[in-house]
Amino acid sequence: MEPDNEIDHASHGWALLAFKLPAIRPYYRAPEVSTSLAELCKRYSIGVLEIRRLRLTPNGASSVEIYEARLRAIETEVALLVSEQRRSRK
Repeated sequence: MEPDNEIDHASHGWALLAFKLPAIRPYYRAPEVSTSLAELCKRYSIGVLEIRRLRLTPNGASSVEIYEARLRAIETEVALLVSEQRRSRK
């Protein structure tokens, strides 16, 4: 795995989340959500990379479920954030 300082976690996480949750795509640069969303994207990126690392270690597989649950929680939080933003624009 690449050292963290070589990865733009916000952009990496955004790409992963936008692929999985296409409805969020218009909101990444929205000033009302960009800071919160960028932080969630960073955490998502780090979680995905940690799962990859854990799957390569002999005893890491047992921790994968924990990180997968955290990723699902972030996905839910992102979807709620965008949903709230969408409602406030109407």
